[in-house]
Amino acid sequence: MYDALKEADDDYLDALEKAIDKQRKLRDRQDKWNDLSTKEKRLSLLQRDTSGANRKETQNLRKEIENDRQSLLDESVDNIVDNLKELYET
Repeated sequence: MYDALKEADDDYLDALEKAIDKQRKLRDRQDKWNDLSTKEKRLSLLQRDTSGANRKETQNLRKEIENDRQSLLDESVDNIVDNLKELYET
């Protein structure tokens, strides 16, 4: 009987850890999307400048946005695969 209680406790703690981990990943993902949105807004403002004074910053920001988008896309694909694996295991 003690083993059954210990196993139930372990299962509960494992499920709790997974839920907390998913919540943290979700929060981190949302932060990344918000950061990308902020960069896109900044780029939009910089592109309105016709003097060319911000050309280097504009180029750097475009590259950052491209890298962030690719990273978020890769992360989304990884999440889909992980969720499918988890669904299959359940």
